[in-house]
Amino acid sequence: MKACIIIFLITIAIAAIGAYSFMQTPAATEPEAYHIHADIKIYAHDQLIDLSLPEYQSTEERELDPDTHLHDGNGNVWHIHAEGITLGRFVSSLPISLAEDENNKITLVVNGKKNLDAMNFTPEDLDRALLYHGAASDEEIMALFETVTDEACIYSHKCPERGTPPEEKCGGGIGSKCRAE
Repeated sequence: MKACIIIFLITIAIAAIGAYSFMQTPAATEPEAYHIHADIKIYAHDQLIDLSLPEYQSTEERELDPDTHLHDGNGNVWHIHAEGITLGRFVSSLPISLAEDENNKITLVVNGKKNLDAMNFTPEDLDRALLYHGAASDEEIMALFETVTDEACIYSHKCPERGTPPEEKCGGGIGSKCRAE
């Protein structure tokens, strides 16, 4: 009988230690939401598109694409909320027509280098991109690239000395509660 009581007490002690250890283990956290930013400028038919205009901006009431968009009236910073998003998907969410013909070619410059597969380009955090549709020379296009901003670092919290971005409601869509870190 004494042996049964000892075994019972040892079993309870082991169970208590196990329960305590389990309670001390940090809870599994949700994976961080994918959220990167790139600076972008788009020309269509040799004309700069003002991407800060409402028709190019996602809002909580009118989301153009939950995974790739512009918002907060800032037409310079492209927000990407899922891996594998292409420039083609982003452009197709906007009211822009970029058909190539004998007078208009599509040229993409990313971080100062021409990209030969424009619509399949997948951005990385802090990229600077110029999408040009028109008849300008390569030299003119490269000069225009120099006007692309470098504000994405503010939204990605990589240059705090330059300020803080507005609070973002992001993470797969404007209406969710994720916040970029």
